[in-house]
Amino acid sequence: MKKSKVILIHLIIWLLLSILYFLLSEKLTAWILPDFHDVIIWLRVLIIGLALIFLFTGLSLIINLKLRKKDLVTRHEKLDMILKYMSENLNEIPTRPTQIAENAGLKIESPEAHLMLDMMFKDGYVSKQNDKVFYEILYKGIIFLDNGGYTRENYVAKRQMLAKRVSDYVDIVVKPVGIVTALAITTWTIIQIAKALG
Repeated sequence: MKKSKVILIHLIIWLLLSILYFLLSEKLTAWILPDFHDVIIWLRVLIIGLALIFLFTGLSLIINLKLRKKDLVTRHEKLDMILKYMSENLNEIPTRPTQIAENAGLKIESPEAHLMLDMMFKDGYVSKQNDKVFYEILYKGIIFLDNGGYTRENYVAKRQMLAKRVSDYVDIVVKPVGIVTALAITTWTIIQIAKALG
């Protein structure tokens, strides 16, 4: 299930439970506190109940998203899993990409396995004997894996993209605001000096 769908389901559950609780809160207040018929008490019971509903649906959402994240293996992690398997089984690497992926603990289709190994070949981390379509890991691939592999490479790329976005934001927003502020302060200071001098 997609992340957006999980969030939407929790949002709908929260809204439905909140509406249902709102409609039943007066009767619930009368049942819990039969001797008190005050709007302030009803509002307190209503607020506490709505807060608890929000808290529990929020916790459920966080738990579901954490569990979902643990269950998902990213494409970069899949590539690293294949490289790790190949580096640990140098003399026992199967010839078929699907078998390599399966031995690495992945359940993927044949086209994806071929694409992944071809990518690693083009990146220079595995070699390929074309006559038998036989793959083996290169020492460069072992070093790459020791340095964090595709997962680390992706993390670094995302950090660089974020740094560029922040830099662009600073160039587009912060610098012009700084320039305008500096001009305004300078103008105000000149006006104050002119008033003081007379």
